[in-house]
Amino acid sequence: MRQNLVGFGEIEPNSIPKSSVKDKMSQLSRGLMLPIATLPIAGIVLGIGGAITAHTSANSAGYIIGQIIATPGSLIFTILPLIFAIALAINFTKNAGVAGLSAAIGYLTFVAIQAALVITNTAYSADNPASFSVSFLWYKYNGETGYEQFNGLFANFLGFKTLLTSVFGGIIIGLIVAKLYNKYKDIKLPTIIGFFSGVRFIPVVTIGASLIISLLFAMVWPIIGLGIFKAGVGLSSAPAGINSFFYWFANRALLPFGLHHMISTLVYFTPVGGTLDLSKTAVVWYEGSYWYASTNTVQQPWFEIFGLQESTQYTGEMNIGSFLLKHIGLQINLIPVGTGETINNVHLTYDMMFKGSRFDAGGYAYNPGQYCNGADTIMLLALPAAAMAMLYRAPKGEGRKVALSVTVSAACISSLTGITEPIEFTFLFLAPWLFWGFHAFCTGLACMIATIFTLYTPVGPHVVGTDGLIDLVFWGIIPQINGGGSNWYMVVVISAIFAPIYFIVFSWAIKRFNLATPGRGTTKLFTKSDYLTKGKTTLKPSDDKRVSDIVDALGGKENLINVDACFTRLRLQIKNDKLVNDQALKSLGAVGVLHPTPNSVQVILGTEADVVKNKIIQLLGLE
Repeated sequence: MRQNLVGFGEIEPNSIPKSSVKDKMSQLSRGLMLPIATLPIAGIVLGIGGAITAHTSANSAGYIIGQIIATPGSLIFTILPLIFAIALAINFTKNAGVAGLSAAIGYLTFVAIQAALVITNTAYSADNPASFSVSFLWYKYNGETGYEQFNGLFANFLGFKTLLTSVFGGIIIGLIVAKLYNKYKDIKLPTIIGFFSGVRFIPVVTIGASLIISLLFAMVWPIIGLGIFKAGVGLSSAPAGINSFFYWFANRALLPFGLHHMISTLVYFTPVGGTLDLSKTAVVWYEGSYWYASTNTVQQPWFEIFGLQESTQYTGEMNIGSFLLKHIGLQINLIPVGTGETINNVHLTYDMMFKGSRFDAGGYAYNPGQYCNGADTIMLLALPAAAMAMLYRAPKGEGRKVALSVTVSAACISSLTGITEPIEFTFLFLAPWLFWGFHAFCTGLACMIATIFTLYTPVGPHVVGTDGLIDLVFWGIIPQINGGGSNWYMVVVISAIFAPIYFIVFSWAIKRFNLATPGRGTTKLFTKSDYLTKGKTTLKPSDDKRVSDIVDALGGKENLINVDACFTRLRLQIKNDKLVNDQALKSLGAVGVLHPTPNSVQVILGTEADVVKNKIIQLLGLE
């Protein structure tokens, strides 16, 4: 029996290739991009709002305006697990809205069940911490030690006191809802309950599945979560810069396979990337010694310093960074740990919190992961210098014009927004050793140097194009203006050091190995000249024609099984990758073409990837 697979032509059921593990991992990585794509604007409004509130008095008109601006950004970071659940469900069900709705219901059920299992026997009291007693299934948290463990494992989510599973819980719910949708979307129930047939059955079965998953998490997560927390503490104790080096080396090394988002998610949103426990006593480092931080004249926990009603915990560099961005620069009073005079009206800085976290008596209130420091250093000037090396080595005349049209725009995009793929993929395909052996290593090295020199710029949304000047302004310069001591200028210094190194190395490599960079050979990025040289003289400068040609270069409509896109790539499932014409795709504007498996292809187009995906879907009549 033949079937029509979502409009891509008739395909034998048995001929549809099964997705490999690599395909699934790539699809998961793509799904993680959707929620992460919401974070740049969230970080920007959070930074602007925080800057306004830091320089206005409480309850003034300016303060209220700052709060209005900052609150939407803060909300997005707060509900990230819910956003991840919805995004993953949609991603694995070909944008099914019912799956997204079901994921939201599922995740809220997930956290509500866990909250119902939290039984507070005796609430925490600063006057009598030993009286604290909470039960969670068979787990008991008693006394001051139990209070610390409880706060390390539980957090508030929309009013629920639930297990601190962060985005991991959202990812699990999203994937399971997608599985349920794909399996039961066409289910036919008995007539008496026939109303719930088809997609209406998905929210119903989701509630039941989420209840079971929530109970399973309740049984095992207190052990797993404690292990992850201890792993994060151990990793944070590594020599300065080591975490940054290995993280960014791996991040760049995995970029060609589209899997770098996997490790980013782990670092950004889980205790592996650090923790900030606001229940701890506020201790900071100032002028060579430890001090208790306070907004009055007595010791206080961090949540009171930040004006919160109750304690909570933030995990992962992204979550911690977004929270601190709103509060850093706050004026505090310093009470001596030993003897001495109180110092009033000091601005809270990253450096004070970072070094204060090493104070044993205060515990590990702030346990920074130290992974993402200095991400801007390579994007700001170094990679643009590599682009300029391509321009410098292009022959004068027509070749130089071709190179100029490509390299200058790519350099500006990298420097301003941190979108680096147009430059990186150019030499990835021409000289892979230059990418992995030099660029990935130097990225790790630059970030390690940034950490060693205490470059305290909190991690911004470092995935979707805010590692450049935009990132530097909102996550570095504005906190410095607020008195947060971000040392943002070190980004420029380190980047300026690596820029001439990149220019010299790339210039030498292009000449020494005669690399076919833009303007030097048959490979001309972002142009159609290669396509024209193959005799395609009827090509018109029309978007529709270009999309039609892209489909033809992919082997035609009949070769396509599924079309999707992430931020810079078309991601396609196909029947036969031998029918794909890589050279034609490059002539149509592709920076590169990857073949992860025999049944999948990735076409790197830059930021227009999602637009091209939608036009392909329109062309195939799927809308």
